[in-house]
Amino acid sequence: MRKGLFYILFGQSVFMLSGYILHISIGRSLGPELYGIFGILTAFLFMLERLFFGSISKGVTKFVIENKEASRSIINYAIKIQSFFSLVIFFVFYIWAKQIAMLMGDLSLTVYFQILTFLIMISGFYIIYLAALNGIEAFDKQAIIWVAYSVARILLVVLLIKAGYSLKGTVLGLLFAGILCLLISQYYCRPLMGRGTFDKKGLISYSSKVLAFTFATLLIMNIDLISIKIILKDALATGFYTAALNLARIPTLIAFPLSIVLFPLIIKSISDNDTERAIDYINNTLRYLLLFLVPFAIIINATSHNLIILIYGSIYSSATSGLSILVFGMTFITISIVMNTIILAVCKLSWIILFNFLLVFLDVILNFIFINKYGMIGAAIATTIIGLVSSIFSLYYVFRNFSFRIGWTSFINILLSSVIIYFIARSYPISGILLLPSYLVLYTIYFIILFLFKEINSRDIRMLKRAPFVSHAIGKDILAE
Repeated sequence: MRKGLFYILFGQSVFMLSGYILHISIGRSLGPELYGIFGILTAFLFMLERLFFGSISKGVTKFVIENKEASRSIINYAIKIQSFFSLVIFFVFYIWAKQIAMLMGDLSLTVYFQILTFLIMISGFYIIYLAALNGIEAFDKQAIIWVAYSVARILLVVLLIKAGYSLKGTVLGLLFAGILCLLISQYYCRPLMGRGTFDKKGLISYSSKVLAFTFATLLIMNIDLISIKIILKDALATGFYTAALNLARIPTLIAFPLSIVLFPLIIKSISDNDTERAIDYINNTLRYLLLFLVPFAIIINATSHNLIILIYGSIYSSATSGLSILVFGMTFITISIVMNTIILAVCKLSWIILFNFLLVFLDVILNFIFINKYGMIGAAIATTIIGLVSSIFSLYYVFRNFSFRIGWTSFINILLSSVIIYFIARSYPISGILLLPSYLVLYTIYFIILFLFKEINSRDIRMLKRAPFVSHAIGKDILAE
């Protein structure tokens, strides 16, 4: 199990890292205006990919875990459902591409949305195969697919940009990489030949609920960027906000792989009626999330100006204020994503689906008010408010269902240590390439302070020596001690 968790974390880390490399290279190569358009396109791609990943694919993983003997039947049925969704996607994004572009206030987006249509359709299919591999715990194969896709999309996008295809080349590069991912995932799923009966209505019912839940969550994560484009109709502001959003989303590097790991563990614990083990998973997960995310948000806030200039260049300096606020919003959303994974596993979705759609409604209103009043910074404020409310509600919902113990002492220690390194970062500002190693120094000071507060204990040190922190933070070795 430990090795499998490492494969997942490694594959997802490479995938996320390649995305950041891609964003930075495109931002520097194409400039703020074209990068802003790329940001809009990837926002739609991100929403729909995560929608597929969080809906029918979650159902595939859950049902394959519970009924491996019917794995091929489950895959085939999910492919049929996905074929229907693909027709809907084609109709909306290809046929109505011009109307969507007009809504965005930029007719040049039409051709990009049409190319993007095919990538979205392909993504919907390979995500099902990845979900089936997750259900049979073929973590090494999942990692290979993620790494292959990551390398392919960087190489293809860079080559097509160099060949003079500009922004169109980036979308085509992503499309070709998606085709490669589909072919590899199909190949790895060929041994899954189990045919049998399973609860088709149950799969549809569960997937439909997760679809609604995921749709609302993804809107919350992307309404701000889309609202800037619609309300301000300013390509430069959209490009600046895309840069800020891309850096602020770094905490999700932890959230998405951790969710992939946590989801089957919680399902297994619940199916075994082992509530205590599920509670231990939740406690350890939440503590380590706070341990790493709180200082990250504080450090990025303290160094946002120099970080933006280092990563994107001085032309993007206007993104500084947005990043300094948005990093807190994305940190709250990251906590919410992980807690929501637990809620998905226990299938108690009705109230939280309703709440998330209420948040979407509130998010639209806040973005409209704040963007008109404060511009780009207003979108960051709206996202941060919504992220805070979402994280509080998801924590309460999980607490109500599991009665897990909130470590208030740990939270206070983490917050105080983070405040101390904030003042250090502000007192001794560092710019240029030395900024990155300075983060390592700040984190080292942070962990020393935690050790002095007796927050870091011998068990934490032993865990860090053995393997990547996530696998033991929620794994059996911790529970056994």
